[in-house]
Amino acid sequence: MKNSFLKAGTAAIALTAMTSAGAHAGVQAWRFHADHILGTSLDVTAVATDEAAATNAAEAVRSEIARLDLILSGWCDDSELASLNRASARYTSSELYTVLRSAAGWRAVTDGAFDERLGEVEQLWRKAASGSEGPDEVALGEAIARAIQHGEPCGADNMVRRGEGVRFTLDGFAKGVIIDAALEAGRRAAPGVVGLLVDIGGDMRCWGRSPSTGGWLVGIADPLSGGDNIEPAAVITLTDKAVATSGRGDRDLRISGRSYSHLLDAKSGRPVETVAGVTVVADRAADADALATAFSVMNVEASMALADRLPGVAARITLSDGRHSVSTRWSAWWPVPAVLNGNASPPLLLAQSTAQQSQAWPAGFALSIQYEVPEVSGGRYRRPYLAIWVTDSNGRAVRTITLLGTRPGWQRGNYRWSRLYASAQPTMVDATARPTRGPGRYTAVWDGRDDAGRPVPQGVYTIHVEAIREYGGQSYGYADVNLLDAATQREMRPREEFGGLRLVYGPAL
Repeated sequence: MKNSFLKAGTAAIALTAMTSAGAHAGVQAWRFHADHILGTSLDVTAVATDEAAATNAAEAVRSEIARLDLILSGWCDDSELASLNRASARYTSSELYTVLRSAAGWRAVTDGAFDERLGEVEQLWRKAASGSEGPDEVALGEAIARAIQHGEPCGADNMVRRGEGVRFTLDGFAKGVIIDAALEAGRRAAPGVVGLLVDIGGDMRCWGRSPSTGGWLVGIADPLSGGDNIEPAAVITLTDKAVATSGRGDRDLRISGRSYSHLLDAKSGRPVETVAGVTVVADRAADADALATAFSVMNVEASMALADRLPGVAARITLSDGRHSVSTRWSAWWPVPAVLNGNASPPLLLAQSTAQQSQAWPAGFALSIQYEVPEVSGGRYRRPYLAIWVTDSNGRAVRTITLLGTRPGWQRGNYRWSRLYASAQPTMVDATARPTRGPGRYTAVWDGRDDAGRPVPQGVYTIHVEAIREYGGQSYGYADVNLLDAATQREMRPREEFGGLRLVYGPAL
């Protein structure tokens, strides 16, 4: 196991060489990670013949992301897109022109559910989120009318025209475009790379050999789960495919104490309410990204019909009431696993003795661990590497609940945790698709099972929290909690490198 830091632009990329159990002879899986990329994180997995090839691919990926961000970003005042939004007409680069043409094409395919002209409508909602009232209905209606009445923006010779009061936004499309281009840049830069996965904040594209045999394993997060460590709602195996996920999450808007989806219905201009989350698989990340946005707005029947009409596309939609639907290809490519005795419990749970079952937690009980990842302003801030784990009354390790940070060198810096767990937890999947997650308060859930999946008996357990931060300090705290028949709560005071914790044991919500 070897660790180093690479510099690509102004961002540090952590490099870890990992030999996968199913790797092909003569190649290894090299994993890279960087924070603060397109407002989220970047993870690159390169299956390569040597470290130099993997490094070249990762650097090329990072460079291409930075280059296109200067063109397509809707959040930077100095991007080419921002300059276009200040002009009435402008000759643009071929990259921006092509992306706008493609966006207009998806607007037509989705009957306006995806619309790149709604930037002003989005701005009205963001301004409302900074105050205490929703956007003015008259202003909202006028902004929608201007966007819908705007003619096709792309003319000949890379000329783009923008109507008065119209703002272009590519948030539901640009990330996918960038992922596609970055993956191709990595392939071109390193002939020794035989497999590559580029994952930006849960949207990703994979190509070639995977670290394990059989394909790239991608976990699909449950958009309705209350815990960020919940097992994926589905695990799919991909080869030369892309995945995009859209839905409710940390980008949602809060106005007067109420949460609104950041996804807007292009026809009404109002936040989406019916759909909680969408995952789309397609040949290209740009296509998956656009469709995930559109399917969040369209009704389920129309979404499924469109997914079935488009070649190579599969979709999974979860509604706010918990129901979910999958397209025809999704069912064909990833059939539902066999159900055991009316539930999906693994066989080892069915083999537990009567004595063990009698001591188990009450039916439906779980331990909710509400914790905070602070973001300190000023200085050379880095988010902490954080571990939350459980020991029994004899001090034996029972379960690692949460492990934030993928670089093993820093994980071992959490020395109390690493004394019990000598190396990083094995990863079940190569990547997990979920909406972008930012700093703040989160919830992890312990379902009463140990690391092997076996239910644990009632009793006293200790919850440990440890955090270490680059350019910062190290903090550790613990709390004993009685997990018996009755619901209970405990509080843990904040430490320097993590906020206060609240432990809630009782019926799972």
